[in-house]
Amino acid sequence: MNDYIWDVFISYSSNDRKEVVVPLANILAAFGIKSWLDEGEIFVGDSIYGKINDGLLKSRFVLVIFSPNFFSSSWTKKELDGAMVKAISSDNNVILPVLHNLNTDQIKQHTTILAGIRALRTEDGLENVAKEIIDVVRNSKTGKRIDIPEFRGRLTKKHLMGCPEGYIIMSNCFTQGSPSILLISALFSRH
Repeated sequence: MNDYIWDVFISYSSNDRKEVVVPLANILAAFGIKSWLDEGEIFVGDSIYGKINDGLLKSRFVLVIFSPNFFSSSWTKKELDGAMVKAISSDNNVILPVLHNLNTDQIKQHTTILAGIRALRTEDGLENVAKEIIDVVRNSKTGKRIDIPEFRGRLTKKHLMGCPEGYIIMSNCFTQGSPSILLISALFSRH
């Protein structure tokens, strides 16, 4: 049984980030589901291919946001290839497809294999999509997640304001040479 860092690796077109991916990732995070997103894992000077490969290998599931934009990106096609290899080498269902502005017939034009897998649909609401993903992750017998810090470095106001409402941040703080734990609960509204 493998150990994982992330519950889901989210494969998506950057054109769908604002409307679908970030809101969905925030809902998942609020329920303790840890997602691999490129914007939080790939930094200046990093090997994009290496980081994506590492993310795929160390995630329990691959959440694929299929959209018209998805099939026009070479990176998402490579991520999908990696997800297919992961699925073939696993005894479990690891690909969680989500259709955004697409139907099953349109998926068949690009991948007949995945057209046979039940997909979630954003038109049913992101909350409903998230609920089903949460159920799959929580009921999975696919290894266990290793909890490591999601954020390392200086906690800035910008980073804190980017946390979803209800998110809990634990930080190791040092005051006058003695370690203490600081627990910040971001329960404020950003309206």
